[in-house]
Amino acid sequence: IIGLAISLVFFDIIMFIIFFIGLIIGIMYSLPPFNLKNTAIGGVTADFIGHGMITYLVGWYAAKHGNTLDYSTLAQGIIASCTLGFAHTAVFLTTTIVDTKGDKSTGKNTFCVIFGEKKTAVTAAVSCGLALIFSFFLEYNKLLMILQSAVSLILFASFAVRTEPEYAFKTFRWPVFLLTALVAFFIPLYGIITLVNFFICRIYYKLRFNYTYPTFLKK
Repeated sequence: IIGLAISLVFFDIIMFIIFFIGLIIGIMYSLPPFNLKNTAIGGVTADFIGHGMITYLVGWYAAKHGNTLDYSTLAQGIIASCTLGFAHTAVFLTTTIVDTKGDKSTGKNTFCVIFGEKKTAVTAAVSCGLALIFSFFLEYNKLLMILQSAVSLILFASFAVRTEPEYAFKTFRWPVFLLTALVAFFIPLYGIITLVNFFICRIYYKLRFNYTYPTFLKK
C-alpha cells in the first residue's frame, strides 16, 4: 500500500501498475482462497513474477523515470527482468526440497511434494541456466549477473546430479550471498543495510523462537 502511494506521488501510473501487480500477486501467494505458496505451479509462477520480475522492474523503471519510453524499451525491460525471475525461481525451488517433510505433513502441495526432489533439483538448475542466458540482456551491470549466474550454475548443476538434502542449503544460500556481496562492493550503503538487517533478524529469531536464523549452516 505504501509503495502504491509512493508510486503515485513521486512517479507515475506505470510505476503504480508495477506495484499494483506486485500487491495482487502477494495477496494471491499468501492468503486464501488462493494460497499459491502451497501449490506447485502457482507458487513457482508467483515467485517468478513477484519476487523476480517485479523487483527488477521497480528499480529499472525508477532509473528510467523522466525519460520518454516507447514499447520497445518497455519490452527490453520486461525481457531483462526475466533474469531475476529465473534466478529467484532456482533458489525458491531448492528451498522447497528442504521444506518437503514439513510441507507434506501440513498438506501443502509444493513443487517438490508433487514432482519429487530430483525433478525439482533439475528444474532449479535449468532455471539458473536460463537466468545466465537472460543476464546478457541486462542493460546495466550485466557482467555482475553473468558472473553470479555462472558460478551459481555450477552449484545448481552439481546439486541436480547429486540431489541430497544436505547439499541444498549451500546450493541456494551461497549464490544469494555472492550476489549480495557483488552489489555491496559497488554500493557500500546496500552492504551496510544488509548487514544491519542480518543482525536484527538474528536477534529477533533468537529472542522470539530461540532459533539461529539466518545462517549459512544447515538446519
